Amino acid sequence: MLAVRLWLEQSLSAVPSMVVGFPFTLVLVCLFTGLPAALLISFAEALRVRSRLFYISGGAAIGAMSGALIFRILPQLSALFVVVGAIAGTVYWSIAGRYAGEERGGSRH
Repeated sequence: MLAVRLWLEQSLSAVPSMVVGFPFTLVLVCLFTGLPAALLISFAEALRVRSRLFYISGGAAIGAMSGALIFRILPQLSALFVVVGAIAGTVYWSIAGRYAGEERGGSRH
């Protein structure tokens, strides 16, 4: 019973740092990934880029950049950001990127 009590006390002592740390990390990651992604999307829309490879490599590059900035100590997490960035680029392309530069209200068939 004493071991459970000690474990609970140690676990609960980490909660305040998580309450502060998690939102800060979330905002930081969103800034490091969202702003470059918005610039990339604006560029692609202006030039009517519809290439799936463009969006995949752009997402991977943004993931690599943000992962390197945020996780300098843990390169494994940086590699994870590259993979997730490529997946995000693929998802964006499948939803909107393949229609880049089309007139609004046009047929999407």
